[in-house]
Amino acid sequence: MKESAAAGRDRRVVEDGAMVVSNRVSPDVSEEVIDGLLDEGVVGLVDYGTGPSLDSEALSVDNATGRGSLNDLLEFSRVGGYLVAHKDGLDRIVSGRARPGSLRFERIEMSDGSEKVLKCVQLDAYAEIGEDELDGIHQISGREGLSRHTFTDLNDEDEIEQVVAAVTMLEREGRLVYR
Repeated sequence: MKESAAAGRDRRVVEDGAMVVSNRVSPDVSEEVIDGLLDEGVVGLVDYGTGPSLDSEALSVDNATGRGSLNDLLEFSRVGGYLVAHKDGLDRIVSGRARPGSLRFERIEMSDGSEKVLKCVQLDAYAEIGEDELDGIHQISGREGLSRHTFTDLNDEDEIEQVVAAVTMLEREGRLVYR
């Protein structure tokens, strides 16, 4: 169980086995498509050319980044948790939470007529974080070390605390959108 000191002694903020994740939204699709999906609380958005498969073994052994991202996405969709998502070059950060079973696939038609199948997570509750608030979340989402994976389980307790506290604050302020 991951606990939060800010939430009070012995109070659970993330259920046993749940994950807290940083997601760099990075598929090779238009920013307009990504914007639309983020508006709906759809995050994850990993591709790796595997179509509708989540089998990380389908990727080259040399693609540790892709394998790790697919494995983390599959585990997150299985156990649920909290997430902060951002898109390089698109000044948007979305944070929220998802219950287990949140996996979905999005078929995207590309400009050349081909199709991509993005592996995604549907957040149950989410909100956008403004540029002038929650500096810690901006630092997590922009940190270079996390950006090598598109979907990464956080293991730093301070970062976990910040993501959970951000979602809690957004909820208290009545800013979360619920699906």
